[in-house]
Amino acid sequence: MTVTGSVSTPTDVHLAWSGTAVPGSDYATPPNSITLSPGTTDVTVPVHLLGSDAPSKTVVLTLETGTGYHVGDPASATMTIVVALPSCPLPPPPLDTNPTFTG
Repeated sequence: MTVTGSVSTPTDVHLAWSGTAVPGSDYATPPNSITLSPGTTDVTVPVHLLGSDAPSKTVVLTLETGTGYHVGDPASATMTIVVALPSCPLPPPPLDTNPTFTG
């Protein structure tokens, strides 16, 4: 999230979470707000994955309106959790028990 303008006093920004991923199951339960300190110009809101058995799920973070700040456009961001399938090594080619050599 990028802050336009200046933050002169600590400001609580309210967050709403949605999507197909389930907080507490697919990702750690996130905060409902973050506090911007004076001088803040950008903020990273981490999403800590816990695991998922579905091929892909989404997490949507939306900034809600509140006192002391204005929500710009876009007001939300979507993250897609993609489950990587384990790779399976290919078996070695069969050995020819009767090789033919030339030369």
